[in-house]
Amino acid sequence: MSFETLKILIEFAVLVTMGLFLLDILGTIGRANHTVRWNQTEGKIVHSEVRTIFDIVGSTSNNYVAEVKYQYKINDKRYESKKISPIKESAVFRKKNDAKEYLELFALGKIIPVFYNPKKPEFSVLNPEDKVEREKNIRIEIIIIFMLLLCYIIFRILDLTGVL
Repeated sequence: MSFETLKILIEFAVLVTMGLFLLDILGTIGRANHTVRWNQTEGKIVHSEVRTIFDIVGSTSNNYVAEVKYQYKINDKRYESKKISPIKESAVFRKKNDAKEYLELFALGKIIPVFYNPKKPEFSVLNPEDKVEREKNIRIEIIIIFMLLLCYIIFRILDLTGVL
């Protein structure tokens, strides 16, 4: 493979990656906006627990996952889900107390509103508008796109000036 072919492949890979991140951003916004219009029913928390996960092997820091499972009925059919929002299935915290405090919203046996897709009632969320998480994910993806774009521009400048 020639060096020119390699440069073209690198450019293509960077542009495709940026495009995929942009599509993911649009999908995230679309999913969140779509679930706000879903039907609402009553559900019940059937599982609520904090689980410890480890960052890296040998690391002394842990993360704590707040896991929730709930049941709801649509047309006399029972459904079960763990999905908290359109973006995440569980919530991750650095401090165990934060995870426990979060789970107070979803105490075992608590009756809660469930938002479900009227066309596919097996798809549901508890928080259809998780703006904080959505905005955090979008900010991270925009930073990644910016960094890829910067790398692409630097690569093009080096190529045009004959350094590569």
